[in-house]
Amino acid sequence: MESEKNKELKKDFSFWFWFFKSGFKKIFDRWIILHIIISTLLTWILPVSMIQVSSIAIIPLVSILIGLSFAWVGNAMALLETTEIEQLAKNREGGLKEYLFSYQLSILILLTCIIAWSLIGLRIHEINIFSEVPKICKFLVKIMLFILSCLAIRECWQVVLSTQWLLLSKSKIRIIMKKK
Repeated sequence: MESEKNKELKKDFSFWFWFFKSGFKKIFDRWIILHIIISTLLTWILPVSMIQVSSIAIIPLVSILIGLSFAWVGNAMALLETTEIEQLAKNREGGLKEYLFSYQLSILILLTCIIAWSLIGLRIHEINIFSEVPKICKFLVKIMLFILSCLAIRECWQVVLSTQWLLLSKSKIRIIMKKK
C-alpha cells in the first residue's frame, strides 16, 4: 500500500493532476469564444475539403509551430533553472510547477493538433463506420479541428511571450538583487 507521502509526491509531479485541477483553465479562458467564432466561420466559408486544408495549410503550419515552440521551450527551461526565476516562482501560486506544466500543455496542444490533422490527411473520416454520420456531426468535427488549430497558434505565441516575459523578469530581479 502506498504511503500518503508518496501519493502527495505523485500529485506534485503529475501533469494530469495539475491539468484537471487548474490547467484546463488555460485552454477554456475568454479567448475560447474567439476561437469558436473563427473556427465556425472557417468551417462555413472554406470551399475546400478537410483533406485539402490538412495537406495544403494545417500540417505544414503546425509543423513550423512545433519547431518554434520546441526552440523557445528549450530557452525557457534554461531560464527556469536560474535563481532569479526560482525566486519568482516562489511568489506564484503553483510555483515552478505552474511554469513547467504550462509549457508542457502548449506542447501537448501542438502535438494533438498535428495528430488530429494527420488523421484527416490519412482519410480516417472516410472509413465505412463514419459513412452514416449526420452532416451536422461532420460540421462539428471540422469546427473542433479549427478550434484545435487556433489553440495551437495561440499556444505557440504564448510560449514565445512567456519565455520573453521570463527573460525580462530575470533581468529585473537581478537588478533588484544587486541593489540590495
